[in-house]
Amino acid sequence: MNKAEERYQEIIEILKENPIVTVADFAERLSVSMETIRKDLNILSEQGKIVRVHGGAALAGNTETASPFQFREGVRRREKQKLGKEAVKLIQKGDTLIIESSTTTAEFVKELAKAPELLKTLTIVTNSIHILTLVEMGKLCKRVFLLGGWINEREGATKGQFMAEQLKSFHVDKCILSGAALGKNLILSSYYESDMHFQKLAMESAGETILLLEAGKYPEAAVFSVTAATNFDYMVSNVPFKKEDKERFAAAGLHLIYVPTGSEEATDND
Repeated sequence: MNKAEERYQEIIEILKENPIVTVADFAERLSVSMETIRKDLNILSEQGKIVRVHGGAALAGNTETASPFQFREGVRRREKQKLGKEAVKLIQKGDTLIIESSTTTAEFVKELAKAPELLKTLTIVTNSIHILTLVEMGKLCKRVFLLGGWINEREGATKGQFMAEQLKSFHVDKCILSGAALGKNLILSSYYESDMHFQKLAMESAGETILLLEAGKYPEAAVFSVTAATNFDYMVSNVPFKKEDKERFAAAGLHLIYVPTGSEEATDND
Protein backbone atom coordinates (compact mmCIF):
# COMPACT_ATOMS: atom_id res chain seq x y z
CA MET A 1 0.00 0.00 0.00
CA ASN A 2 1.50 3.37 -1.05
CA LYS A 3 1.23 6.64 0.90
CA ALA A 4 -1.75 7.89 -1.08
CA GLU A 5 -3.70 4.67 -0.46
CA GLU A 6 -2.85 4.90 3.24
CA ARG A 7 -4.27 8.44 3.32
CA TYR A 8 -7.45 7.29 1.56
CA GLN A 9 -7.94 4.64 4.24
CA GLU A 10 -7.25 7.14 7.03
CA ILE A 11 -9.75 9.58 5.51
CA ILE A 12 -12.44 6.90 5.52
CA GLU A 13 -11.66 5.97 9.13
CA ILE A 14 -11.83 9.63 10.21
CA LEU A 15 -15.22 9.99 8.52
CA LYS A 16 -16.55 6.90 10.29
CA GLU A 17 -15.96 8.73 13.59
CA ASN A 18 -16.96 12.22 12.41
CA PRO A 19 -19.96 12.67 10.09
CA ILE A 20 -18.48 15.69 8.31
CA VAL A 21 -14.85 16.87 8.23
CA THR A 22 -13.40 19.97 6.60
CA VAL A 23 -10.44 20.06 4.22
CA ALA A 24 -8.44 22.03 6.78
CA ASP A 25 -9.11 19.45 9.50
CA PHE A 26 -8.04 16.58 7.25
CA ALA A 27 -4.84 18.43 6.34
CA GLU A 28 -4.01 19.02 10.00
CA ARG A 29 -4.75 15.46 11.08
CA LEU A 30 -2.81 13.85 8.23
CA SER A 31 0.02 16.44 8.17
CA VAL A 32 -0.31 17.17 4.46
CA SER A 33 -1.27 20.25 2.44
CA MET A 34 -4.87 21.24 1.77
CA GLU A 35 -4.19 20.82 -1.95
CA THR A 36 -3.18 17.18 -1.37
CA ILE A 37 -6.35 16.57 0.65
CA ARG A 38 -8.50 18.13 -2.08
CA LYS A 39 -6.99 15.74 -4.63
CA ASP A 40 -7.52 12.78 -2.28
CA LEU A 41 -11.15 13.75 -1.69
CA ASN A 42 -11.78 14.15 -5.41
CA ILE A 43 -10.45 10.64 -6.04
CA LEU A 44 -12.52 9.13 -3.23
CA SER A 45 -15.57 11.03 -4.49
CA GLU A 46 -15.07 9.63 -8.00
CA GLN A 47 -14.86 6.15 -6.46
CA GLY A 48 -18.20 6.77 -4.74
CA LYS A 49 -16.79 6.32 -1.24
CA ILE A 50 -17.41 9.88 -0.04
CA VAL A 51 -19.42 12.95 -1.01
CA ARG A 52 -18.07 16.49 -1.07
CA VAL A 53 -19.95 18.98 1.11
CA HIS A 54 -19.27 22.66 1.86
CA GLY A 55 -15.48 22.65 1.94
CA GLY A 56 -15.15 19.13 3.29
CA ALA A 57 -16.48 15.61 2.95
CA ALA A 58 -18.79 12.97 4.39
CA LEU A 59 -19.14 9.25 3.85
CA ALA A 60 -21.26 8.37 0.83
CA GLY A 61 -24.84 7.70 1.84
CA ASN A 62 -24.59 9.66 5.09
CA THR A 63 -25.73 13.07 3.81
CA GLU A 64 -28.65 13.59 1.49
CA THR A 65 -29.07 17.16 2.69
CA ALA A 66 -26.81 19.98 3.77
CA SER A 67 -24.48 19.44 6.70
CA PRO A 68 -25.99 20.40 10.08
CA PHE A 69 -25.97 24.15 10.60
CA GLN A 70 -24.67 23.84 14.16
CA PHE A 71 -21.65 21.84 12.98
CA ARG A 72 -20.71 24.26 10.23
CA GLU A 73 -21.34 27.29 12.44
CA GLY A 74 -18.29 26.47 14.53
CA VAL A 75 -15.95 25.86 11.58
CA ARG A 76 -13.59 28.80 10.98
CA ARG A 77 -15.87 31.15 12.86
CA ARG A 78 -13.16 33.79 13.36
CA GLU A 79 -12.54 33.83 9.62
CA LYS A 80 -16.25 34.27 8.87
CA GLN A 81 -16.53 37.03 11.47
CA LYS A 82 -13.79 39.05 9.78
CA LEU A 83 -15.40 38.68 6.37
CA GLY A 84 -18.77 39.67 7.82
CA LYS A 85 -17.32 42.72 9.56
CA GLU A 86 -15.79 43.95 6.30
CA ALA A 87 -18.98 43.27 4.33
CA VAL A 88 -21.00 45.46 6.73
CA LYS A 89 -19.00 48.43 5.41
CA LEU A 90 -20.74 47.95 2.03
CA ILE A 91 -24.20 48.42 3.54
CA GLN A 92 -25.85 51.84 3.67
CA LYS A 93 -28.77 53.12 5.73
CA GLY A 94 -32.11 52.30 4.18
CA ASP A 95 -30.83 49.40 2.07
CA THR A 96 -33.02 46.44 1.19
CA LEU A 97 -31.12 43.16 1.33
CA ILE A 98 -31.52 39.56 0.23
CA ILE A 99 -29.43 37.40 2.55
CA GLU A 100 -29.16 33.68 1.88
CA SER A 101 -28.98 31.03 4.56
CA SER A 102 -25.42 30.10 5.48
CA THR A 103 -23.15 30.19 8.50
CA THR A 104 -21.02 32.88 6.82
CA THR A 105 -23.97 35.19 6.17
CA ALA A 106 -25.14 34.55 9.73
CA GLU A 107 -21.85 35.99 10.96
CA PHE A 108 -22.46 38.97 8.66
CA VAL A 109 -25.83 39.56 10.34
CA LYS A 110 -24.22 39.27 13.78
CA GLU A 111 -21.80 42.02 12.75
CA LEU A 112 -24.75 44.09 11.51
CA ALA A 113 -26.31 43.75 14.94
CA LYS A 114 -23.24 45.52 16.36
CA ALA A 115 -24.33 48.58 14.33
CA PRO A 116 -27.92 48.96 15.61
CA GLU A 117 -28.38 52.43 14.13
CA LEU A 118 -27.72 50.94 10.69
CA LEU A 119 -29.60 47.68 11.20
CA LYS A 120 -32.82 49.39 12.29
CA THR A 121 -33.04 51.09 8.86
CA LEU A 122 -32.65 47.88 6.83
CA THR A 123 -35.27 45.70 5.16
CA ILE A 124 -34.15 42.06 4.99
CA VAL A 125 -35.43 39.25 2.77
CA THR A 126 -34.11 35.81 3.72
CA ASN A 127 -34.79 32.09 3.66
CA SER A 128 -32.91 31.61 6.93
CA ILE A 129 -34.78 30.98 10.16
CA HIS A 130 -31.51 31.46 12.01
CA ILE A 131 -31.07 34.95 10.54
CA LEU A 132 -34.70 35.68 11.40
CA THR A 133 -33.92 34.96 15.05
CA LEU A 134 -30.75 37.08 14.93
CA VAL A 135 -32.83 40.14 14.04
CA GLU A 136 -35.36 39.12 16.70
CA MET A 137 -38.16 38.43 14.22
CA GLY A 138 -37.73 41.91 12.74
CA LYS A 139 -37.52 43.83 16.00
CA LEU A 140 -33.93 44.92 15.31
CA CYS A 141 -34.40 45.90 11.65
CA LYS A 142 -36.95 47.97 9.77
CA ARG A 143 -38.75 44.99 8.28
CA VAL A 144 -38.00 41.35 7.56
CA PHE A 145 -39.57 38.96 5.07
CA LEU A 146 -39.08 35.22 5.51
CA LEU A 147 -39.38 33.43 2.19
CA GLY A 148 -41.89 30.64 2.68
CA GLY A 149 -41.39 27.05 1.60
CA TRP A 150 -40.54 23.60 2.86
CA ILE A 151 -38.51 23.71 6.06
CA ASN A 152 -35.11 22.03 5.98
CA GLU A 153 -34.65 21.32 9.68
CA ARG A 154 -30.96 20.48 9.38
CA GLU A 155 -30.21 23.76 7.65
CA GLY A 156 -32.77 25.88 9.49
CA ALA A 157 -33.97 27.36 6.21
CA THR A 158 -36.79 27.27 3.70
CA LYS A 159 -36.19 25.50 0.41
CA GLY A 160 -38.01 24.47 -2.73
CA GLN A 161 -39.94 25.83 -5.69
CA PHE A 162 -42.43 27.91 -3.69
CA MET A 163 -39.61 29.72 -1.90
CA ALA A 164 -37.88 30.38 -5.23
CA GLU A 165 -41.07 31.73 -6.82
CA GLN A 166 -41.42 34.27 -4.01
CA LEU A 167 -37.83 35.40 -4.50
CA LYS A 168 -38.66 36.37 -8.09
CA SER A 169 -41.09 38.99 -6.78
CA PHE A 170 -38.41 41.07 -5.07
CA HIS A 171 -36.07 43.79 -6.23
CA VAL A 172 -33.55 44.85 -3.61
CA ASP A 173 -30.53 47.09 -3.34
CA LYS A 174 -28.07 44.33 -2.52
CA CYS A 175 -27.85 40.57 -2.11
CA ILE A 176 -25.32 38.93 0.20
CA LEU A 177 -24.32 35.42 -0.82
CA SER A 178 -21.83 32.89 0.50
CA GLY A 179 -19.68 30.93 -1.93
CA ALA A 180 -19.68 27.15 -1.54
CA ALA A 181 -16.91 26.51 -4.09
CA LEU A 182 -14.87 28.62 -6.50
CA GLY A 183 -12.78 26.83 -9.10
CA LYS A 184 -9.45 27.83 -10.60
CA ASN A 185 -11.49 28.89 -13.64
CA LEU A 186 -13.19 31.41 -11.30
CA ILE A 187 -16.60 29.78 -11.72
CA LEU A 188 -18.73 29.76 -8.58
CA SER A 189 -20.53 26.47 -8.01
CA SER A 190 -22.84 24.91 -5.44
CA TYR A 191 -23.19 21.44 -3.95
CA TYR A 192 -26.98 21.64 -3.93
CA GLU A 193 -29.43 22.46 -6.70
CA SER A 194 -31.63 24.55 -4.40
CA ASP A 195 -28.68 26.74 -3.39
CA MET A 196 -27.76 27.26 -7.04
CA HIS A 197 -31.28 28.43 -7.86
CA PHE A 198 -31.39 30.72 -4.85
CA GLN A 199 -28.11 32.41 -5.73
CA LYS A 200 -29.03 32.92 -9.38
CA LEU A 201 -32.43 34.39 -8.52
CA ALA A 202 -30.98 36.58 -5.77
CA MET A 203 -28.42 38.04 -8.18
CA GLU A 204 -31.15 38.77 -10.73
CA SER A 205 -33.19 40.52 -8.04
CA ALA A 206 -30.43 42.79 -6.70
CA GLY A 207 -28.96 46.07 -7.84
CA GLU A 208 -25.57 45.09 -6.40
CA THR A 209 -24.21 41.64 -5.61
CA ILE A 210 -21.84 40.78 -2.77
CA LEU A 211 -20.04 37.44 -2.44
CA LEU A 212 -18.42 36.31 0.81
CA LEU A 213 -15.77 33.68 0.07
CA GLU A 214 -13.58 31.87 2.60
CA ALA A 215 -10.13 30.61 1.65
CA GLY A 216 -11.19 27.01 2.23
CA LYS A 217 -13.67 27.30 -0.64
CA TYR A 218 -10.94 27.97 -3.24
CA PRO A 219 -9.90 26.22 -5.38
CA GLU A 220 -12.92 23.94 -5.19
CA ALA A 221 -15.52 22.71 -7.67
CA ALA A 222 -19.03 21.62 -6.76
CA VAL A 223 -21.74 19.99 -8.85
CA PHE A 224 -23.94 22.91 -9.93
CA SER A 225 -22.58 25.94 -11.75
CA VAL A 226 -23.88 29.28 -10.46
CA THR A 227 -22.00 32.01 -12.32
CA ALA A 228 -18.57 33.46 -13.04
CA ALA A 229 -17.10 35.31 -10.08
CA THR A 230 -16.61 38.30 -12.37
CA ASN A 231 -20.40 38.75 -12.48
CA PHE A 232 -20.40 39.96 -8.89
CA ASP A 233 -19.97 43.60 -7.94
CA TYR A 234 -18.04 42.87 -4.75
CA MET A 235 -16.12 39.91 -3.38
CA VAL A 236 -15.07 39.94 0.27
CA SER A 237 -12.51 37.20 0.75
CA ASN A 238 -9.33 36.06 2.47
CA VAL A 239 -8.18 34.22 -0.66
CA PRO A 240 -4.81 35.68 -1.80
CA PHE A 241 -5.63 35.47 -5.51
CA LYS A 242 -2.92 35.46 -8.15
CA LYS A 243 -2.06 38.68 -9.93
CA GLU A 244 -3.68 37.59 -13.20
CA ASP A 245 -6.92 36.75 -11.38
CA LYS A 246 -6.96 40.15 -9.71
CA GLU A 247 -6.49 41.75 -13.12
CA ARG A 248 -9.46 39.77 -14.49
CA PHE A 249 -11.60 40.93 -11.59
CA ALA A 250 -10.61 44.55 -12.08
CA ALA A 251 -11.25 44.42 -15.83
CA ALA A 252 -14.74 43.03 -15.20
CA GLY A 253 -15.57 45.70 -12.65
CA LEU A 254 -15.48 43.34 -9.66
CA HIS A 255 -14.26 45.06 -6.50
CA LEU A 256 -12.11 42.56 -4.59
CA ILE A 257 -11.88 43.31 -0.87
CA TYR A 258 -9.08 41.25 0.59
CA VAL A 259 -9.37 40.47 4.30
CA PRO A 260 -6.31 38.67 5.72
CA THR A 261 -7.36 36.32 8.51
CA GLY A 262 -4.27 34.18 9.01
CA SER A 263 -5.98 30.98 7.80
CA GLU A 264 -5.48 31.41 4.07
CA GLU A 265 -2.82 29.68 2.01
CA ALA A 266 -0.59 31.88 -0.15
CA THR A 267 -1.22 31.58 -3.89
CA ASP A 268 0.55 34.75 -5.01
CA ASN A 269 4.04 36.09 -4.57
CA ASP A 270 3.54 39.59 -5.95
